[in-house]
Amino acid sequence: MKKIAITGGIGSGKSLALNILNGAGYFTISCDQIVKDLYKTHKVKSVLKGIFPTAVSGTKRLKIDTKKIADITFFDKQKHA
Repeated sequence: MKKIAITGGIGSGKSLALNILNGAGYFTISCDQIVKDLYKTHKVKSVLKGIFPTAVSGTKRLKIDTKKIADITFFDKQKHA
């Protein structure tokens, strides 16, 4: 069985290609969907709150601000260590 990975920048058509392959009956895995599912778990939210305290709000019902995490990750040089 052949395995193909699709990579590219934001807006490059990865999701479109994945949907086309999926619609054609191929087995596909979406890392974006896996991450979205992980973001829903309390354990991951708790870990992210420890790493990005300004990007996760709440105490019992934690809410992740993915834009803030992206901003910190891409623009905060101290987080690149």
